[in-house]
Amino acid sequence: MPEHRLIAAMEEEVAARIAQVRREADEAIRRIEAEADQELAEAQRAESARVERQIVQFRRDKRSRFDNQRRARVRDMQFAIAEQVFGDVAQAVAAVRQRSDYPVIWSRLLSEALAAYHTERNDIPNVRVAEADRDLARRSGEAQAVEAVAAVPDGVELVSPDGRLRVKNDLASRLRKGREEFLKMIGDEFNERLAK
Repeated sequence: MPEHRLIAAMEEEVAARIAQVRREADEAIRRIEAEADQELAEAQRAESARVERQIVQFRRDKRSRFDNQRRARVRDMQFAIAEQVFGDVAQAVAAVRQRSDYPVIWSRLLSEALAAYHTERNDIPNVRVAEADRDLARRSGEAQAVEAVAAVPDGVELVSPDGRLRVKNDLASRLRKGREEFLKMIGDEFNERLAK
C-alpha cells in the first residue's frame, strides 16, 4: 500500500504538473494570439492608412490631369471662337472700302490720327495713304504732302516733316489691337469660369 500511495502521489504530482504546463501553455497561446491579433490590427491600420494616402494622391493626380485637360479644351475653344470672330471681322474689314460710307470712315481715322499727332506736334504732317485714298487725303486739307504707299492699305499714317513722329491709324492695325484685346477679354472670362 505504501507503494500505491507513493505511486498515487507521484501520479498526482505528475497530473498537477501536467495541469500547470497546460495552464501555462494555454496562457502562452492566449498571449501569442493576442499579440498576433494586435500586430495584425496595427498592420491593417498601417496598410489602410497607406492605401488611403494612395487614394488621396490618386484623386489629386486625377483631378490635376482633369483640370489640365479641361483648361486645354477651354483654351482651344477660346481660340476657335476668336479665330471665327476675327475671320468674320477680317472679311468685313476687307469689304469696307466698297461701302458707301467709306469716306466717312476714312475721315474718322484721319481725325483720330490728327488728334494723336497734335498732342505731340503743332505742325502739319505728311499723309501716307493707299493709292485709292489719295483723293480723300488731298480733299481733307490736313496734309503738307500726300504719298500713296502699299503699307497703309485702309487708313492713314501721319509723318512729321522731320520724320521723327509717325501716327498710324488703319483698319488692319485696329483689327490686330482688337484681336489682342478680345483674346485677353475672352481668356480672362474663361479663366474666371474655370476658377469657380
